[in-house]
Amino acid sequence: MSLQKTLFGKLVLLTLAMVILLGSLVSVVLYHSGLDSAQAVIRNKNMAAAHHIRGYVQPLRSVVQYLAAKDAVRQAMDTNYRDESQLLELFRVLQDANPTIHFIFAAYEDGRLVINDYVPPPGFDPRIRPWYEAGVRAGPALSGGIPYREIKSDEWLVSFSQVLLDEDGGLRGVVAIDALVDAVMEVIGARDPSFTTARNLVLDHEGRILFHAQDGLIGTRFAGWDSLAPMMGEGSGQLFLAVDQRTWMVQFIHEEPLNWTVVTMVEKREVLLPIMLRILQSVAVVLCIALLLSASMARNLSAHIVGPLRLLEQRVRDVVDGKALGQTRQSVPLAGLKNEIGTISQAIEAVTEHALYQKNRELQHNNALLERLSQTDSMTGLMNRRKMNEQLEQEYSRVCRYQGTFVLMLFDIDHFKQINDTHGHHVGDFVIQELAALVRSMVRATDSVARWGGEEFLILFPETDQAAAMNIAEKIRAAIAAHRFPVPRPVTVSIGICQHRPDTSLQELLIAADKLLYQAKSGGRNRICVGCSE
Repeated sequence: MSLQKTLFGKLVLLTLAMVILLGSLVSVVLYHSGLDSAQAVIRNKNMAAAHHIRGYVQPLRSVVQYLAAKDAVRQAMDTNYRDESQLLELFRVLQDANPTIHFIFAAYEDGRLVINDYVPPPGFDPRIRPWYEAGVRAGPALSGGIPYREIKSDEWLVSFSQVLLDEDGGLRGVVAIDALVDAVMEVIGARDPSFTTARNLVLDHEGRILFHAQDGLIGTRFAGWDSLAPMMGEGSGQLFLAVDQRTWMVQFIHEEPLNWTVVTMVEKREVLLPIMLRILQSVAVVLCIALLLSASMARNLSAHIVGPLRLLEQRVRDVVDGKALGQTRQSVPLAGLKNEIGTISQAIEAVTEHALYQKNRELQHNNALLERLSQTDSMTGLMNRRKMNEQLEQEYSRVCRYQGTFVLMLFDIDHFKQINDTHGHHVGDFVIQELAALVRSMVRATDSVARWGGEEFLILFPETDQAAAMNIAEKIRAAIAAHRFPVPRPVTVSIGICQHRPDTSLQELLIAADKLLYQAKSGGRNRICVGCSE
């Protein structure tokens, strides 16, 4: 067999191996990337639906919880209470504030119903209504919500209810809200151009369908609940389920406060079909490229190996035939080897230069990250004490040179140790983070805020006099006192404010601010003490 035929046979085998290897590799990469992309689309769709439902429902739940704690609602429990005007006015104000609220009503164990603009039919007993029973079953917690169609308008409503208890924990009644859920149903029934089989649904804690684009399925048990239920503890996840004799890719999020599960489903066939088509197209492309490469390799091998060998063979024949070197038709081409080595050398240099550039950029990024970390408090994102000291030194030098002024505001959280001891350090950390975010949102862009110590903060007000700083401090103090932190009591701060005066060192100014802070604490806390450096 000739060398050319042998090389051709080897190239054919190499081409087949290349197609199999590259085809398998491309298939695996495209399958996983396509599956990951589809899963990401479904996950984002599921998260968007859950976020919309959560944002829609949470204000309604807050209103029910607010009403359950109101004195006006509790006073109406008494059997001798007959003046319902105050309670009805409260209901009306809350309805006006939230257009999605259809009705607000309270029912009591004696059968009384307090509601605006609704006259119950004769013999109506609220104690046997689903919303009343759901509130009693969930008590003392808030019920998870019951969807139903309004009898008169045929609109979809959802009802949330909570029991009303007396001082001894006895049941006195239930307060509830009926709210329109058109917006939720629009999200549930919305079509996704990415997947025609995509559907959203909401399940309760027993697997019953609460919301579905098909009305006939509402109230029925979800067919894949037995496989889905064991995964509820994970909060969210993705799996394949067989439902209605078809296999579905299912993404879910369990909403713990509502005890609802938001499910997004896409038929597996619709997910995999585009991936398989893409794999076939890519394999076809790989096959074409492999054939082209093989043809090119055949030409190159023929030109650089077979051709020179034939020339060498001809040279040998010429020598055998007694022909001199000058009489040969051609000489053997070998000079190209040097150029190929030079090309490889240039490529290696280019790759090395690129690698060094990338490594230098990575080093610059890491240095910038380390610099930022060295200047920032990891818990609050504010300046740390080291960075604030630098700011103070710069501001002090500027004021000394240009005869300006600045003000320091030092404050800390009142009775913070009690928060940690009572609720745990994780709650205390959350209070610090939330307070830091609140303060940062209220100061000016030119002001500097730092976490000075555990629960102690320092604010630098450049080019600010004592009166202006006092005004800002009062706004901060009032905002913190009014803010609802995750603890069952108000969180307050004590503040010391000190204005710089000439011939006073920075250390003396900090000591003066600290004394004013403790003067505010000893004076009863939740107050501001103002002074000047001496």
